Amino acid sequence: MGIAIAALVVGICSLLAAIIGGLFGVGNIIASIILLLIAVIGGIAGIILSSLTLKNVPEKKGFGVSGLVTSIIALVYGTICLVACVACAYACGTAASSIEKAASESSQEAKNDDKAKIDNLEKELDKYKNNTTTQGQDSQNNNQINEQSSASNSSQSSMDDALKQSKELMQYSSDMLNQEKELLDSYSNAMDSYSNAMDSLSQYR
Repeated sequence: MGIAIAALVVGICSLLAAIIGGLFGVGNIIASIILLLIAVIGGIAGIILSSLTLKNVPEKKGFGVSGLVTSIIALVYGTICLVACVACAYACGTAASSIEKAASESSQEAKNDDKAKIDNLEKELDKYKNNTTTQGQDSQNNNQINEQSSASNSSQSSMDDALKQSKELMQYSSDMLNQEKELLDSYSNAMDSYSNAMDSLSQYR
């Protein structure tokens, strides 16, 4: 009698765990996987207990058959849902890892490029300061007026180059912001895909 009741109870509990685990899969994958594992293990145990009941306690055949049916359903349904949840979790983890890696590489490249541009800009500013100092010294000598004019033109050219570098740096910063926005859009699309997959799984169940 005890083994017959145990077979029926284990089968029902396994089936409930499989159903609840499948529902949890929409919002909490970890809880769903745990419940589905319990359902699969319980289903196996229920099948064994039901088989023993049918073999050793034939007068409790109803309990044995009920436990066997519920255990088989729990085992099959729990296995399908468990495989689906594991696959979804792996896909989401892979997508998140790829997005994070791409964002990290893009950020590092942006930092390196920004550093190089800033160094070039500092060099141009140093040249401009040196040219300005040379102009101040040359202005004291009236015999070097032509050299002052040439230095002034060179200084103006350096200033134009510095302004050009500044504009390029601003443009690059704008491009980086656009890239980050695209990465965020990609992440949002990945989350939408995950949500659609979960909705499809829910409709399947």
